[in-house]
Amino acid sequence: FLHISSCFPRKGVDVLLRAYSAAFRSTDNVSLVIKTFKNPHNQVAADLQNLQNSDPDFPHVVLIEEDWSQEQMLALYRACHVFVAPSRGEGFGLPMAEAMLCDLPVITTGWGGQTDFCNDATAWCCDYQFAKANTHLGLTHSVWAEPDQTHLQALMTELFHSSSAEKTVRTQVAKALILQRYRWDVSAEAIRASVRAFDQRAIFRNEPKIAWLSTWNARCGIANYSQALCQSIPDNRLTILANHIPERTALDQANVVRCWNAQYDENFENALDIILERRIGAVVIQYNFGFSATQHMANFIQKLKENHIVVFVFFHATTDVEFEGRTFSIAHMRDSLQAADRVFVHSVDDLNRLKAWGLIDNVVYFPHGIASIVHANQSRVSNRKLIASYGFLLPHKGIRQLIEAFSKLNPIANDYHLLLLNALYPIPASEVEETQCRILIEQLGLEKQVTFITDYLSDHEIGRMLSQADVLVFPYQHTQESSSAAVRVGLSAGCKVAVTPLSIFSDVEEAVYRLPGITPDEIARGLEVLLIDEDDHGGKRAEIETWFAERDWRRLSTRLLNMLDSIANPWRI
Repeated sequence: FLHISSCFPRKGVDVLLRAYSAAFRSTDNVSLVIKTFKNPHNQVAADLQNLQNSDPDFPHVVLIEEDWSQEQMLALYRACHVFVAPSRGEGFGLPMAEAMLCDLPVITTGWGGQTDFCNDATAWCCDYQFAKANTHLGLTHSVWAEPDQTHLQALMTELFHSSSAEKTVRTQVAKALILQRYRWDVSAEAIRASVRAFDQRAIFRNEPKIAWLSTWNARCGIANYSQALCQSIPDNRLTILANHIPERTALDQANVVRCWNAQYDENFENALDIILERRIGAVVIQYNFGFSATQHMANFIQKLKENHIVVFVFFHATTDVEFEGRTFSIAHMRDSLQAADRVFVHSVDDLNRLKAWGLIDNVVYFPHGIASIVHANQSRVSNRKLIASYGFLLPHKGIRQLIEAFSKLNPIANDYHLLLLNALYPIPASEVEETQCRILIEQLGLEKQVTFITDYLSDHEIGRMLSQADVLVFPYQHTQESSSAAVRVGLSAGCKVAVTPLSIFSDVEEAVYRLPGITPDEIARGLEVLLIDEDDHGGKRAEIETWFAERDWRRLSTRLLNMLDSIANPWRI
């Protein structure tokens, strides 16, 4: 087996070594040749030594780190039998193409730039799961493909036992493809064609009218998300297609049209009529299972595509939901979503869930935006240590667990105060939760140590109050949500933010502190550490600043508009 790379972490050599040792032993007639070079991000020598020290029967490995000529490299390719590259991400994957040119079977990850020429007809593609990228670039919202070690082991074993005839079926197709598509003269002509296409582009670009289907001016996280994300779209291009609601948080703007109802049998026919009448060229859909049945939304997307309209769909949760005897699943929309131009999700779990349903190529891992820190320097109104919470008052938000945890901190002796800014949500369960919280506060004798506000406050008032907190807690219990808008509001207050160890907070992990668990005892234990260790917050400041910069609302809004316009102005060669 041959591997050639820089051995940066993204090259997946750690997975290769583990799979190789699981597949073979030192007594097997096999070698793994790793051709690399020394660099600050290359730890393969140390990793190999550690594995060999812990496993005396580790199979044979040859590590080459010196520079070799092209003639030596060609000889190396020809001396080996299988090329293996379980990369977590590639731009092109030149060694895979070179291996194919030398008639070598290629094992590689089924995701990345190399899949332009590596597929099930030309290579042995290893399965993978998306994971957060851990690179020297320091990005806080980037993913790569984590190769499936068990599948890689199986592929290496398969090729070890395969006959030359069995391998030739793919290697001949692979070599023919490389010779046809990646010769120097073909690449040169592609560059010339690009220059010609650039000269032929229209002087003025197409700027389609955009419809944005979402809740709006409502007590709803998606409504707030939409208003922040569409801020870079010019008003004369934007039409808001909102749902009918009995109460609004503000007067509707002139470009707001209320044309649908959030209910199971909503089919969006009125919305479609408006889109066609106004000659809308692109539609952004903010979807929630409560807006309509999945089949109705799937039909709506299909009709939009039949009318040659660009479709972007945002999902804020992707797990299946059981409600009133019905199952809501994005899987029911798979065919329509494959026809959509882009499908946006906020978490790695969402990416992998959609991948399991065959949705990969048009899926975008898009950051959830956040407002800048604007209240951090507000003067304190009290010397008390203030613990706060914020968000809608619902059972899964864990407010009762927080109240109980707060009681375990001995708040009277330690001069602690708990501020609960948890607004009522317009469903009966929220009112029930308020009653139970107030009963618990009374039972624990915390009336003077807890301020409980269930009114829906303005963003300015919320920011002003939360900025007083020493620690802001989001004690969520188990939930099917994939991201939290409330935690981003909390981060904008500039104080320490503590969260329970749930996947809903995975996209904010660089900017928050994780509590040990979700029980009152675990929440209390985590808060004790944060309240005592005042210097820890400063240690994360640089990481938090990077995290904020990548999620600026204006930056994300501009990025989204550019994506819409790029599809409306295709680059054709």
